[in-house]
Amino acid sequence: MKRIWIFLLLLITSSVCKAQNLVPNPSFEQYDTCPYSLSQVRFCDGWFPARQSPDYFNTCAPHDYPVNVYIPRNYWGYQYPPDSGNAYTGFAAKFSVDFNVHEYLGSQLLSPLIAETRYFVSFKVNLSVDGEATQYCGVNKLGALFSTVRYSVADGDTAPITNYAQVYTDSIITDTLNWTTIKGSFVSDSNYSYIY
Repeated sequence: MKRIWIFLLLLITSSVCKAQNLVPNPSFEQYDTCPYSLSQVRFCDGWFPARQSPDYFNTCAPHDYPVNVYIPRNYWGYQYPPDSGNAYTGFAAKFSVDFNVHEYLGSQLLSPLIAETRYFVSFKVNLSVDGEATQYCGVNKLGALFSTVRYSVADGDTAPITNYAQVYTDSIITDTLNWTTIKGSFVSDSNYSYIY
């Protein structure tokens, strides 16, 4: 069974006057509860599962649980956070040809985007490998989607699978050692309040 697991660190900035980050807790460092198992992105301040069950990894996590979310070695692989942080999130993009998994995490922006304004987005990803590299393959089209709608697994309203994002990469993410930066800009066509 092929599994794709991506670690994510997300940053978004605006070009209005000086750079301003509109994403709360963009490096996932703040949390209300230290994660102790998979599917706990809701413990990360400002973030929620928008489709299926994205994960939260932190150096505060215990490393002796059966399903380990500790950093650097955890259930999905071995990776330090970028820029000497203490946390990151993870999501599955696809497990196999027969069984598709599309996990999304989301956050409400600190203020809505302003229509007809250019925004710059930058985030880092890494392909996870747990030592069985033959089970993993890279993916492309990873991106950041902005929406006026809040999708939340907890509310029973999960994000639809869409083949669209305002900022994405065409490159196949295959680097399992280094963090790959995905960045770009777009002119907002709406007053988006959420990022996925």
